[in-house]
Order: sequence, then structure tokens, then C-alpha cells
Amino acid sequence: MEHADGEEGIDSVVVVSWNTHVGGGELERLVEDLREGRLTDGQPVRHFVLLLQEAPRAGQPVPEMLPEGARAGRAFHEQPGSRERFYIDRIARDLGLALYYVPSMRNGRLQEDWGNALLSTLPLTAFSALELPFESRRRVAAAAVVEGRTTAGVPWRLRLSSAHLDVWSRRGLLSTAGGGRLRQTRALVDALGQDSTATVLGGDFNTWSPREPSLSHLRQHFPDSPPGERKRTHATTGRRLDYLFFRLPECWTARYHRLDDRYGSDHHPLLGWVRVAGCSAEVEAG
Repeated sequence: MEHADGEEGIDSVVVVSWNTHVGGGELERLVEDLREGRLTDGQPVRHFVLLLQEAPRAGQPVPEMLPEGARAGRAFHEQPGSRERFYIDRIARDLGLALYYVPSMRNGRLQEDWGNALLSTLPLTAFSALELPFESRRRVAAAAVVEGRTTAGVPWRLRLSSAHLDVWSRRGLLSTAGGGRLRQTRALVDALGQDSTATVLGGDFNTWSPREPSLSHLRQHFPDSPPGERKRTHATTGRRLDYLFFRLPECWTARYHRLDDRYGSDHHPLLGWVRVAGCSAEVEAG
């Protein structure tokens, strides 16, 4: 069904959360598989938003030189024989997708940085950068809004955010890192919880236990989150580090699962659906 303005109605949006391993993942192939329906039982995906972590950027506007007296962390380099990394601004242009990118940290002394990004087939608006409490690295979540109308003509609005929490605590210890992630999670919830906009939060939460307080805090404030599968999402540690969380109106539904293909990253992507149809009038999340 088309509306008077010529736009086709949208009843659902696919959401993918994925840590790209500093651009080492095969993002083009993932997008192609979405568009060709290879991940959705043969049904091509027209409208999707990718919530990406460790998305790299190079060249301008990254400063060529570090300020005098500034220090940079260790740079990430491709391993010999590995595929060439993508850069988020260039690949967004090549794929014809809307982009919102927020850098978290510089990639050593290279003229590169990396952070969180949203790539979308729909226009992105209402941008926000959410700087989290410092633990071992600078972390800045990215958030933006997509909008549309259902085939019944009901307007909808959905905010999406990509986040990446720390592995280590501010003391440099793994044993106390859970408290650091809880501090970061509380700040993230506060930043995303100031209004009743329907919200999807995805990311690499670096949780070493499914019973971490940070996960309990997120589930409390995103009460429409399905449990998902108990499959590992990180190849190296064999742990479940990645999640999608949902806060939705009562007439919306959501689900997600882990993809078996890592697409060249060390993390598995999470593929989710948000069905926005079902409401007879515009509503807000509770």
C-alpha cells in the first residue's frame, strides 16, 4: 500500500547488531545477504538498521598528528594474509546507506579512529552521542531515530542505539570489571530513558557472565527484550558478549537470534526484527 505522499508503508524493520572487529568483517556480504533474503527464509529485507561496534574511519577529519604531549593506545593492524579492512564512511557511501558514526578512540598513531555506528536504509534523525563513564577506554554510544508509517497509515518512530562496554575496570582489573560495566550501563539507561520513544539497544556488552548486574539492569529498563538464544557470540572466549534489548509499545513485537556466520569478524552478528504494525493509532512505549 502506498500513501498519498507516494511512500510505501513499513510494518517491520530488521535490526542487526555486530562487532565488526575494527572493520575486519565482511560488511558488504552481510548487507548483500540481507537484501537477497538469504538470512530471512528467502524474503528480501528492504528496511534494516545495522548497529555496529568497532567501526573504523580513516583520513580526514581524523587529525593527522596527535597534539603535543598526547598519548595514543596500541594501534590495530591487519594480520598478514587477512582481508583489507573497510572504513565506515566509504562503505556507507558504496552501499547507499544512511550513516551516523561516533568515534570512541584513535587507532594508535595512525590517522584513524573507531567507534559505534548506525547504517540504515531509512533516513536517520535525532542524533545523539552518549559518552559513558571512563573505565579503561573512552566509550561513546551512538543513537538515532528512524520513522515511517505502517501500511494502515499509522505513523511510528523508533530510536536505535549502538554501544560497546569495557572489558577491564578503571583499575585495570578483570575481577572488578563487572562494576565498571554497571556504571556504564546506568549512564546509558539514563541517557536513553528520558522520554517514551520506542527504543532498541544493541551492542557488545563484554559480559563474562549471564548473571552480571549490568545485564539485569538493562533487562529491567528494556522490559520487552526476548531472552534470545544461549549461544556464544564471541569466538575467542566462547562467551555470550552481544545482546539486543527492546523497549516497545504493547502492540509492537520483537525477536532476535544469532547468525551462525561470523562474516570474518570475531563476533557473530545478531539479527532481530521489530514489528511496528498492530497499533490502530500512534502510541509511545511504556
